[in-house]
Amino acid sequence: MFEERYSYHLNNPVKVSEISINGELKSEIYRVRTIKGKKVYFIKLDIFHHDVFFIKFYLKKDQNNKNKFKIRYGNVKELTRLVSTCLVLANRKLKQNPDSIFAFHGQWDEKDVQEENVISQRYRIYKRVIASKVDENKYKFYLIDRLNSMAVIPVHLYNEKNLAKINKYFNDLYGETLEELIVPTIEEYNQNLMETET
Repeated sequence: MFEERYSYHLNNPVKVSEISINGELKSEIYRVRTIKGKKVYFIKLDIFHHDVFFIKFYLKKDQNNKNKFKIRYGNVKELTRLVSTCLVLANRKLKQNPDSIFAFHGQWDEKDVQEENVISQRYRIYKRVIASKVDENKYKFYLIDRLNSMAVIPVHLYNEKNLAKINKYFNDLYGETLEELIVPTIEEYNQNLMETET
């Protein structure tokens, strides 16, 4: 898929869960240490029906924070290496099952709302890093900018029928919470804050 030398070392999962929280069939959590060993991140791989895999990550110190996927990490080089490590994991899974589809969702945060961004900072970084590292002769990108989500699809699976399935899959997976993936306007965000406080 790409050169692994730009990623962190990835071992076997430290935890495997078959308890379905969001409809996943199984989740695997991998522990990754930064080069200087000062930070530990967890990469979470959620496995869904139809060989769809979602990959996300967070700092170990944030593991109990309900907003762990919204937290910004200032070190772009570190973030780039983390996304590269996610791609190493994707590559391993693709070797086991060449019909797998990998999805990434860049959760929006308050700063995205304040800056009136249409797409989240995390999603922009995911798009840039993944597009620069994945061989487009072997994989195609399906971008769902509105939902801050993208899928990496093997070329042999990239067709209108499968793209329609992916759209349906996102709708089914997120259901009524689909709108929560979209960066709200400042007015919508403030309205939601007022509603949750009352």
